[in-house]
Parts: sequence; structure tokens; C-alpha cells
Amino acid sequence: MSMGMEVVCIVICVSPLLFTWLSFDSCDCPRRFRCCTMTVDEIRQIAYTSVLSNAISPCGQYVAFGTTMHRLLVYSISSDLFQSQMESKPHQVLPLDVISSWLTLCTAREYLLCGSSADLWCFKWSSGGLLRPVSRRSIPTNTVPMDSTAITNLRYQSDMDRLYVSTNSGLVHVYKFDPDLVYLSTINAHKSTIHSLCLAGSTQFSTCSEDGFVRFWDDRCDQVCSSFRPSDFPSLARPHFGDWLTALACDASDSDWFVSGGGPFLSLWNRRACRPMVPLLPDDSPETWYVQTTLFSSASGDAQIISGGNSGRLYRWDHSGSLLSSVSLSEPTRSRIGHILLVDFVEPSYQDPTLVDIADGVLVVGGVGPVIRIVSMLGYPLGVLNLR
Repeated sequence: MSMGMEVVCIVICVSPLLFTWLSFDSCDCPRRFRCCTMTVDEIRQIAYTSVLSNAISPCGQYVAFGTTMHRLLVYSISSDLFQSQMESKPHQVLPLDVISSWLTLCTAREYLLCGSSADLWCFKWSSGGLLRPVSRRSIPTNTVPMDSTAITNLRYQSDMDRLYVSTNSGLVHVYKFDPDLVYLSTINAHKSTIHSLCLAGSTQFSTCSEDGFVRFWDDRCDQVCSSFRPSDFPSLARPHFGDWLTALACDASDSDWFVSGGGPFLSLWNRRACRPMVPLLPDDSPETWYVQTTLFSSASGDAQIISGGNSGRLYRWDHSGSLLSSVSLSEPTRSRIGHILLVDFVEPSYQDPTLVDIADGVLVVGGVGPVIRIVSMLGYPLGVLNLR
């Protein structure tokens, strides 16, 4: 289970990058910004800013974040981001006319798709990393009022040229992708909010929901292939939390392997065995910790599972369930890691000797409030991205 580009300048392959971001404690704002010239309202707005979603440009040189302040922030990924004294501001800021607290992003071919409420925006990436609006449309709402519909996830399947759109009503809408989107079908996948949707091979995708089920779907016939309920297993169930599931990830190299968790403990599963293989437990307060984001990584050639949740710590496990590392990314520790973004490579504009000694070339970017903090897996600060 394991999980290019022609340039003129010298290229360092830092592989891969991890971007993570966390919630923010507003009580800490005066201390962090006591020397700045920002107004109280501006500080208050930053205090409540958090990242909701992310996407990488097709060229891999830019990353876009969607925030609770209804803005898209685009950053250039370059060696400048890895200087410990460097504070990088957005390459571009795009305001969005939305009212929903949900906002999700994905890249499809040369386009960036953004979903919020019942609306889908399509932007086109330019060669300079700028986004240009192309179209906007609404998804089918069926019997659900449009003002209560929220798009929760977007995933693009390049092999079938399909876009999957999940919602808070348990539906998955399937489109053939082009800038205008061609509607194909709607799958009644769950009874409640779909919190995570991921690809599982070239013709399948998987979902997990507030209803406590993980389901795999065959896009060729819109039928469920397999279904799992982690809370049915005593080794995973936590009745005091509930059945809900918040995170799901499939191994890109072998989609029979997946991880999921939420109310039940985070665990590694095998679809063929139809059962969890091992729980993935943190080193601190395992009974109260729950996952909010997870992914598979093959950095340094070893398959790993990387996760974050409600403790502000980033965890890495191997496939035997052994905890490889636990890195604190926030002060206070009650801050939450909301997402992790894996970037396969970075193209610095010059040879940077400070990057050579980073173990395995794996970087972690942790965000607290107005910044996304860039640190190494060993916890060394490498820079920040401002969320303003």
C-alpha cells in the first residue's frame, strides 16, 4: 500500500507538502496584534476567520483557500514561503457573494470550482495564478428549500470527467464536467449531512455522513457497492459521542484501504475484509479526541495516515496503527485542525540550502486565526500565510 515539469530555473523537489489550518481563540487576538494598526473590527474579523476548503492549481504552483469571511485567497507556492521570517500575503483575494457557512473547492482541469449554499462557481486559472470568473449556476434542490441547501464537498474524477457534489441533505449530484456543467444524475446517498466525499479508484467514490455510514458508490450505475457502520464495532464505538462520521480518506494506490472516524474512533479499514483492521489512537486524551480531517501519504516511501482533529495536534500513524509522531500546531491546544492539504512539489526560484536538510522533504503548514503557519514535521517554523 503505497500511495514533472520543464523549467528553466533550478528546481528543488520538496515532496510532499502538507497544509493544515486550525480554528482560532479570539481571546488571544489582543496579544497577537497589540503592536499593529488594525481597528478593533478588523481584529475581530480576523479572530473569527478560519479556512473551510482548499485547492491546488493545475500547475501546482498556486493554492487557493476558502474562508469563513466568504473570500477566496490565492497564494504562490515558492521557496519564499519557507523562510522563517517570511510572512506571505495572498497573491489574489476574491470576495464571494454567499451567505452559507459551508464553502468547498476543487480543481478540475484548468478550472477552480467553488460550492456554497446551492451555488456552484467556476473560475479559470490563468498562467499567472490569477482566477477569472467563468460561470455560476445552482444545483438541483428537489424537495429541499434552496435557502437551506448547502454544498459540502466537491470532487473531480478525471478518468470519467465527472464532478461529484455532495450536500447537507445526504444527496450526491453527478455532472459531466465542462465550464457550464452537464447534469447527469442525483444519488440519494445518506439520510443526513455528507461530511466527506473522496475518490475510490477510477469508477467509484465514497462518502461518510452524520448518519454514521461509510458507503462506496459505482458511478457507472449510481449503485452502492459496499456499506460500513463503524459504531457497530465495540472496539470503535463511543456511545457518549454518537455514530456521526466527519472524516474519510481512501488510499490512492489501493482503494480497498480507507480510514474513517468521528464519533467512533478513527480506524483503518479493509473493504475486502469488511472490517476495521486497527484503531488509530492519539497519545493524548484518546477518549475525547475526534478526527476532523485525514489523508494517506507515502512520503519517504512509507505509507502513513495523517490526521488532525479537535486537539490542535497533527498525528501520523503507520498501517499497523503505531503512532509515528504527534506535533502541536497551536496555542492554545484546544484549537482545531480543520483540513490538511498535500502538495506534491514546489518550484523555488533559486537553490535554497535551508530546505535540503528537512527530513524526507515533508513540510506541514499549520494555520491559527489570521495566518496559516508553515512548519516542518519536526515542528520548526518555516513561515506563515496571512489570511488577509
